[in-house]
Amino acid sequence: MNTDSTPNSPQDPLSREAQFELFFTSNYRDFYHLGLSISKQKELTQDTLQSFFLEMWEKKIWTKEIEHPKTYFQRAFYRKMMTALKAQAKGPQSLEESKPILPEISFEEALIESETQMERAQVLAQALDRLSPTQREMIQAKFQDGKKYEELAREKGKSKQTIYNQVHTAIQKLREILGSPP
Repeated sequence: MNTDSTPNSPQDPLSREAQFELFFTSNYRDFYHLGLSISKQKELTQDTLQSFFLEMWEKKIWTKEIEHPKTYFQRAFYRKMMTALKAQAKGPQSLEESKPILPEISFEEALIESETQMERAQVLAQALDRLSPTQREMIQAKFQDGKKYEELAREKGKSKQTIYNQVHTAIQKLREILGSPP
């Protein structure tokens, strides 16, 4: 391996970026063979090596003064390869295996489902109209806006328990209007 082309050679007047590029191009083959000796997989080695050099660039690790940069980067790359191998062993081998299998529904079933959802939304909107303005406001804030009880209590200047009771009462009223069991 060429140890003169390290990113931290103090005698080199090149900029840090040029030093990194020189280090990358000079040592890519050595690091590739190291990775290949670990994984025996060309694609995994190439991907991990590109990821490794990109990470070194983004984190600017190569700008730090490292006593033995070549050894440091080799060890770091070794650890990254081992992590990649472990992740590969745990996870799916391809994108196809990682896709969830969804049941296919026909156009008619999708249309029926869409119409059913629209009918439910309309019935719910009518039931909400039958609530008092305060109850409607609490239901909207809690379930549509996703606010927490503490946040509502702060906004309304009431206790958390009062807000909880108001929301609970509004839900009970909706169940009564919609004819759902408690």
